[in-house]
Amino acid sequence: MDRNGIEELLSRVRERPAEQVVKFCQVVHLPAREGKPERFLVNLLTKSYSIDLSTGEARDVVAEKAVDEKTTRLILKYLTYQGHVKGKAGWVGIEKLPGGQQLTGDLHKRAYRPLIESFGYEPQLFETACKLLDGVKEKLGGISYSFSFFPQFKILVQLWPGDRKTYTSPVTNLMFSDNVIETFNARDLVDASEILVSHLVKYKSRPAVKPRA
Repeated sequence: MDRNGIEELLSRVRERPAEQVVKFCQVVHLPAREGKPERFLVNLLTKSYSIDLSTGEARDVVAEKAVDEKTTRLILKYLTYQGHVKGKAGWVGIEKLPGGQQLTGDLHKRAYRPLIESFGYEPQLFETACKLLDGVKEKLGGISYSFSFFPQFKILVQLWPGDRKTYTSPVTNLMFSDNVIETFNARDLVDASEILVSHLVKYKSRPAVKPRA
């Protein structure tokens, strides 16, 4: 794993009182015991990850596999969240963050384009995938769903479906709960968007789970 920046983030997390991290980030703290290192359990979308505070390694709890450096970095950054900003203004676009304007092309390539290619003309498949990923429907224009990327940070995905009969092209948009500003930079939000979209695309062909009678 590329350790660039990981050790610094890990040190910042170690320096924080565990009860503060639990309170602000809504995670679970597991003290070191019986030969196992001190860890935090963190929910990211519908998955749970453990982060080892002795090594900085993040693992998928169910798959029991180490995750990539991009996901590890996001988890560690999340654990530095101070809880100061409460999301008073609602949603912000990536262009509102320093350097965000320069990354809009990257966001289009890594998130908008896959969304449109997978769901641009398939609104029902989009809604099904959003529901399978525990998305919450919002009344914010188009087909809008919000997702708890981390317990305290949300991403909003909006789709205005295209129509081949009327030659209408699909349009999509991503926004972020405004409490991301203190913790994440624009590059982090591109990474998080890519992860979210990749999960939605994986759910595209999965059948919807029918509610029990």
